[in-house]
Amino acid sequence: MRLHLSLDSKNIVPPKKIPRHDECGVLIVEDEQLWRQIYKINLFKQKKQRNYQFYEASNGREALVLLAQHSSSIKVILLDLVMPKMEGREFLEFLVTKWGLNHLGIFVLTAYGDEETMEQSQLQGVRAFIDKQTIDFQKVSSLIDQFLDIVERPKGITTGFYVENRPSPNGDREDVYLRWNFGEEKTESLCLGPVESVEAVDLPNLRTELDKNLDN
Repeated sequence: MRLHLSLDSKNIVPPKKIPRHDECGVLIVEDEQLWRQIYKINLFKQKKQRNYQFYEASNGREALVLLAQHSSSIKVILLDLVMPKMEGREFLEFLVTKWGLNHLGIFVLTAYGDEETMEQSQLQGVRAFIDKQTIDFQKVSSLIDQFLDIVERPKGITTGFYVENRPSPNGDREDVYLRWNFGEEKTESLCLGPVESVEAVDLPNLRTELDKNLDN
């Protein structure tokens, strides 16, 4: 794709990849310590561009405490259903209906393959249902990555045009940028000038003018 615009080249910003966060807090809710260690060791082996920060809870009550303490860090929960004190189903109901935390990546672990439980869990916002006896950690890692790629994608990064404010390269002011995206790896931007000098952006007309100059 090329743009043919009679604009000062110093205002052209090179294409940038959509940023990817490499930190992921994983809360493992499992009453058996051996299983918690198995999950940690194998997920650590599978990590690619991400660094997993693990948190451990032996029941739902401990998990709620950890979530309250580390709410900004924990993005993924590996949840066993059968536990003492507060089992997985009760934890799920509390988490989703009372705390409203249905934006988390909840992956349910079970050794029973209970289809009824699977359907019920999915209704409560579970992202995937994983059989502990046949667990494939490469697949689990991929599922986590797929979930995080979606939730971490900046708002507004969709196919088409949009406008955003961001600091200038030397950090002495805030500039207005026009961004256009035609799929991953094809995001480009154009600096329109300092915020104080750009009173308004007529995005529909600007898009029309850019469309005329797009050469795919």
